[in-house]
Amino acid sequence: MDPLSRRRFIKFIAFSSACSLAGKSLFVLEANAEPTPDGVLKIKLSDWPALQSPRGSIQLGIHPIGGWEPLPEGFVYPVTINRGEEGEFYAIDSECTHNSCIVPTWDSDFLSMKCPCHFSEYALDGGLIIGAEGNPDQASLRQYPSSFDGDDTLTIKIPALGFKTTGRPVTTNAGNRFRIDFPTLPESQYAFSYRPAVTMPWTDIEVALTPDGPINNSFIAADGIPQTVYAARTGPTGFYSVSILLVDRT
Repeated sequence: MDPLSRRRFIKFIAFSSACSLAGKSLFVLEANAEPTPDGVLKIKLSDWPALQSPRGSIQLGIHPIGGWEPLPEGFVYPVTINRGEEGEFYAIDSECTHNSCIVPTWDSDFLSMKCPCHFSEYALDGGLIIGAEGNPDQASLRQYPSSFDGDDTLTIKIPALGFKTTGRPVTTNAGNRFRIDFPTLPESQYAFSYRPAVTMPWTDIEVALTPDGPINNSFIAADGIPQTVYAARTGPTGFYSVSILLVDRT
């Protein structure tokens, strides 16, 4: 996996529940009780110059990409986000419907998103222009539900990519801590946040990898195995969250 310093990361809030500490009692805020909840990605358009103009296009992914035919080193394909001619936005699964290669962002020269493997071409909204070998019946790319707040925030829901965290207060040789357990994806990285109350903003935090270890990890690399980390307990109440880190693959 590339060093963190060489990659542009954003947070992908892919959890359906946040661990919460309230006095001596532990409870979980259920945002979605479904067994395969949605992951929620929120981006600020002001952070992405390409999305300020019509036909602007970016691509965000979780896993590294490998192979002479571009494929993710994991089961989650990058998300392509395009801006339409009238200010509308499209969030699109980049998996080509012909042979599952990664379809890149909008190309102004081709006036399409053109798959490098077998040259399928797709429109800004992911609709098929022409399939591999001229096939007109090939399926379009999948669109993800998205909404724009009319100001600066685009929210995208990616089905079945959410996950649930669990946690509890623990007393260790290093003091009072909060244990967080969560599942992971192969070849992925995770970051952590805390807020003392629901009305307050999230703040990035560091975690320890063992009950008594140093709290000095701002993110962790994962390989699909469930993980446990330990955060500081700085107050009697608070909320902890786990986020997948996405890479700008534009």
